[in-house]
Amino acid sequence: MNKLTLILSFLDFEKGIYPKSLGGAVIGQLNDFFFLTDPDIFQYFCLPNDPKWQLVPKTISVEKFLSLPYLKQNFFENKLKLLSASSCRLETIHGECDVIVKVPENFSLIFSYDLGFKNTDSNSKLPPQTQLKNYVAVIHQDCKVTFSIRCPAVGMYILKVEGNQQGEKSWLFSSCIENSEVKAQVSPYPTVPEIGFGPQKLTYDAGLHALSHKTGCVHVQRNKTCEFSFILEKFVIVHASLHRSTILSANLAQYVSQRIQNDNLRIDVTPPQDGEYTLHINCKEKGSTKGFMNVCNYLLNTDTKKMRSWEVSISQS
Repeated sequence: MNKLTLILSFLDFEKGIYPKSLGGAVIGQLNDFFFLTDPDIFQYFCLPNDPKWQLVPKTISVEKFLSLPYLKQNFFENKLKLLSASSCRLETIHGECDVIVKVPENFSLIFSYDLGFKNTDSNSKLPPQTQLKNYVAVIHQDCKVTFSIRCPAVGMYILKVEGNQQGEKSWLFSSCIENSEVKAQVSPYPTVPEIGFGPQKLTYDAGLHALSHKTGCVHVQRNKTCEFSFILEKFVIVHASLHRSTILSANLAQYVSQRIQNDNLRIDVTPPQDGEYTLHINCKEKGSTKGFMNVCNYLLNTDTKKMRSWEVSISQS
């Protein structure tokens, strides 16, 4: 009979997931997920001592097993697929890193995340009052979600991603991010809305169908109007607001306007200064006694040098 060896990774110990003596009886629990599991999925959890029992065309070594991405059961049950580097430890480029996940059509989970920091050098510390949550942007584009991370200090970061559906969270995956350099000026995102940036299922369910911009990152120009257009499929009241870290939102109200004509919604944004902004779009159905709900957001930047090449090409398409 072949044996399976459960090997705990660095992330297991970081999260405190390791065998403990409970001083009592061991209680078994049935988990259907591990009944006739696809071998390509099972290799993320256990490694047979005999390679032939991996049951895959191309077997992996213990070293490769230990470097696999840390994907949880819920990751596979939600039919997610990792598109970025297939490793549990990622390295930044100029202090930035993207973790990209493919999601199925009509994906209804809302992603949430936690970014932790562990300094690897005694001289490396986070800037005072740093809130790491503000250094991650969740960007939607079609069936792809990108977690765009900025690192404000040299060291090791741990990104934990969960899925939230009807108030219940499930752990999906985690990544270690090693940052060896810091850009001269690392700023948090102006805002980090819970639903992230870009049109998604929530947007369409609310009755807004995006026409002009289908990704969450948009390149804009100072003092030049950028038009965001939608088809309205429900009778809704819409409220759009512009945000920037260094300016009060009330002072930016004059630079965003909206109008509805027939079934068409147009939102015009004219950034008054160079820099990074976020556009929030909230709505509610006409006659509803409920408050406004955030249904779509955009991350705006006037500087193409601060946008990755894929962001620029998408925003200009």
